[in-house]
Amino acid sequence: MDTVWDGIALHTSPGFAASPVHRHRRPPEIGIGQRGILLDIEGGPDDLPPGYASRVHAVHPRLGAARALSETLEARSLSDPATAPPMTLPGEILHQLHPPRTSLHHLADDSRREPLGRLRGSVQ
Repeated sequence: MDTVWDGIALHTSPGFAASPVHRHRRPPEIGIGQRGILLDIEGGPDDLPPGYASRVHAVHPRLGAARALSETLEARSLSDPATAPPMTLPGEILHQLHPPRTSLHHLADDSRREPLGRLRGSVQ
């Protein structure tokens, strides 16, 4: 269980790979798993031998794992935005599915907020 946990932490947490504990005291499976995840997400068809991915998926089907992972990360990020820093997978999922509403246009048009002038205390 610790190996899987550390592999997920290495993949999803910025700076974890630089930790001396990770570099010197963790089994190599953690790094191998992280590299495999990156290859799966960022790699192209020329990064693996022909037919390799098909053989792996035949033995270990994905079964909707990407959707389940995205939904789980979305829910976690919404409940605690600190778990979704910029430039991470959770941060990107949160940004794509719930873009920030920071423009004045959105503030003025949002029916859940007071008009912009009332927020400042005067309208003229």
